[in-house]
Amino acid sequence: MITGANHFAELALPILAKIKNFELSLADYRLEIGQFCALKAAFTIEPKILTKISLQNCGLNSESFRYFLDALSVLDKVTSISVTRGSFNLDSVV
Repeated sequence: MITGANHFAELALPILAKIKNFELSLADYRLEIGQFCALKAAFTIEPKILTKISLQNCGLNSESFRYFLDALSVLDKVTSISVTRGSFNLDSVV
């Protein structure tokens, strides 16, 4: 049986494993809302885990981008964020 904590770990760990030298760089890696919720939980535990984020063609849209920003809100050291090939509108950042 998968508990809430195990489910979050299952969603977050494959992404967290891709962090190298405080940088997360993903290309053509589809991200879903549940993964952002799981990442936020992980980032809350370790808010200094990232300084740079690059997401290229990861399937972000207006709704998932809001969750992405929410997950990033708990990070302390991010200096650079790059998101390309997403589908957004102005409501994404409001």
